[in-house]
Amino acid sequence: MSEEIKGNAVADTGDEQSAQSNSSEENVDYKALYNEEISNSKKQRKGKQDFQAKYESLVEAQKTAEEEKMIADGKLKEVIEAQKAEIKSLKGHSEELANLKASDKKSLLEKIPEDKREQYENLDIPVLRSIVDDFYSKQSSSNPQPTPGVSRQVELDKPFSEMTQQEKRDNWGNILERYTTKK
Repeated sequence: MSEEIKGNAVADTGDEQSAQSNSSEENVDYKALYNEEISNSKKQRKGKQDFQAKYESLVEAQKTAEEEKMIADGKLKEVIEAQKAEIKSLKGHSEELANLKASDKKSLLEKIPEDKREQYENLDIPVLRSIVDDFYSKQSSSNPQPTPGVSRQVELDKPFSEMTQQEKRDNWGNILERYTTKK
């Protein structure tokens, strides 16, 4: 008998928990949860950026300490070789960046009319890009783009009264379009 009472008590507790979870699901404030998730994401991003900055500074400090130790030990040739290798890799990156900038500048200058290219060829890329954007925005406003879904005015070869039955059937879409757009 006592086992039955305990079993019923356990069952009642389970029912209460399911009722509480159902009621809590009904009263969930999704906006608050969303804002909480955003703030958590911002906090994690800031923490990761701080960690990355500290990591990079520690790596740089370790590298300089290692070079100083090697200099103190009299291993100047190894330090010089390491620095030469680093300079060589940086030169490759520098040349690649210069080529990229030159091609970007060339493509921007090609978008400008030929008579004005000489004026703008000594400008920096961001300034040149803004000039090209301004030029295209002015150009697009003077040349309107067609609106999708709107048809052009259709001219028929003959007036409707002079068309044969076959011509009327062949051009029926154009005929309807012409008279519906006249309004």
